[in-house]
Amino acid sequence: MSLMPEGLQNFSQLGAFVVAAVVAALLVFVSRHLLRQTRRALESRGAFQFMGLLEALKGPISVLSILLGCLVFLAFLPDEFARLGVFRTGLKVAMIAALTWTAERLMTGLLRAVRLPHGVSEGSRSFFVMLARVAAFLTGGAVILDAFGISITPLLASLGVGSLAVALALQDTLGNFFSGLYLQFDRPIRLGDFVRLESGAEGYVIRIGWRSSAIRLLSNNVLVIPNSKLSASILTNYELPQPETWISVEWSVPRASDLEKVEALTLEVASEVLRRVPGGVSGALPEIRFHSLSDLHVHFTVVLKARHWVEQYSLKHELIKGLHRAYRSL
Repeated sequence: MSLMPEGLQNFSQLGAFVVAAVVAALLVFVSRHLLRQTRRALESRGAFQFMGLLEALKGPISVLSILLGCLVFLAFLPDEFARLGVFRTGLKVAMIAALTWTAERLMTGLLRAVRLPHGVSEGSRSFFVMLARVAAFLTGGAVILDAFGISITPLLASLGVGSLAVALALQDTLGNFFSGLYLQFDRPIRLGDFVRLESGAEGYVIRIGWRSSAIRLLSNNVLVIPNSKLSASILTNYELPQPETWISVEWSVPRASDLEKVEALTLEVASEVLRRVPGGVSGALPEIRFHSLSDLHVHFTVVLKARHWVEQYSLKHELIKGLHRAYRSL
C-alpha cells in the first residue's frame, strides 16, 4: 500500500498527465516541423518522388508521439497503481503496432519512390511493395505474440506442415505465380510487345499478371494464357532487340526478261512504297535477290524494312500493287 497521502498521490498523477500531454504535443509539433522542413528540402532539390513517402509517415509519427507521451505518463505513476501492469502491456502492444505501421509505410513508400532500374516493370514494384507489407505485418504480429508470452516456435512448425499441404494443393497456382515472377524479371515479353506464339497466334501483350497473361489478337479478341504455359512455350517477340524488322515479298518474271531492268524497276517501286506508306523505313534501302530459275520464270525476293512487324501487311499490299502495275506497263 502506498505511503503517499491520497491528495499528494492524485496531484502526482495529475502532474504526470500534464507532463505527458505536453511531451506528446511537443513531439507531434517537432515531428511535423521536421517533416515540413524535409519537404522543403526535397522540393528545392527536385526530389518530388519522395513527397508521397512524407505524407504516408505523418500518421504513424503522430501516433508514435502520442504513445511516447503515454510512456512518460506511466513513468510518473506510482508502482502501486492497481492496473499498471495491464496498462504497460497494452502500451507495449500499441508501441509495437505503431512501429510496425511506421516500418510498413517507410518500406512501401521508399519502394514506390525509388526509380526502377532499366528493364524492371511496374508490376515488379507492386510485387515488392506487397512483399514488404506482408513482411512488416508478419514481423510485428510475431513480436506482439512474444510480448504476451506466446511462443511462436510451435506455430511456425505447424505452419510449415500446413504450408507443405497447401503447396501441394495449389501446385498449378504456385506454378503460374512463379512463372509470372520469371516473366516479370527475365522480361522475355513486355507490355505492348507484338509476339507470335508457338501455336501461331499473334498479337499485342496487354497484361502480365501473377497467374495469367493476356494477348490482344489482331482480330481484337483477347487470348488469356496461364503463365506456366506462356513461360514454357516457344514464342517470337518482334519488339526485341528493336521493333524495326525486315520483311520479304516473293516475285517472279518471265525467264526472257532483262534482269538489269527488272532489278532497277523493282528497287524504284520498293523505294517509292517505303517513302509513301507510313509503316516503312524510308531511310533503309530496299534490296532484291534473284534466287532460283524454273522453266518459265526467274524467281526473286524483295526485302523492305518496316517500322513494326504488323506494318508488313500494308507494305506488302502496296508493293504487290506497285510491282503489278509497273510490270504490266513494260
